[in-house]
Amino acid sequence: MELIEKLRSHISFIIRSCELYDNGHTDEALRIAVSLRVMFYDTENSHSIINQLNKKENINLLSTLSIVLPELEDGFQMIHIPIMLTPMGVDPIPDNLDQSKFLKVDEWWNEVVMIQLNSFKRKDIILSAANQDGGAHVDIEPSKKTVELKKGVGTFTSNINGIEIKQNLSNHHFPLIRRFGYEILNSKDLISLLGI
Repeated sequence: MELIEKLRSHISFIIRSCELYDNGHTDEALRIAVSLRVMFYDTENSHSIINQLNKKENINLLSTLSIVLPELEDGFQMIHIPIMLTPMGVDPIPDNLDQSKFLKVDEWWNEVVMIQLNSFKRKDIILSAANQDGGAHVDIEPSKKTVELKKGVGTFTSNINGIEIKQNLSNHHFPLIRRFGYEILNSKDLISLLGI
């Protein structure tokens, strides 16, 4: 079936992009985002592969980035950015997280996974990267959320062998998208559609 072959292609794209990302090509996150958009994003005029396969209600996807935030007093704001800082800068989030669960496609797509000034669902991050940040399109005037994702949250300074290295913490949506790739590649219901 052609749709299964298209799904197989996008899973292969994600595998290769994750490998390249892990070898230092962090802009591969944009390609991961495009494949995730093709696989899961539906509009009136565009239908995702999973929807066309009539599997949207039948499969569960791995979620490893759930946010549980405490109640805050008036005037306080919570920021939750699930990235890992190492002496070399921002790395993908490690695979051995304890908060794993499985969600239906729409729940996974709409789950809040990051909070800064705005709350970001997976779909916000994926569509910003794919539709505005260069995955499939470049928007000269990107949305406020895309600007917030790209701008980042400041700088990170590390000291390696007596040399101080200062890096901007921008494009922190890239390691999140890399994490989404991990989630998809470890979603057994989805992978089983390929007969693997």
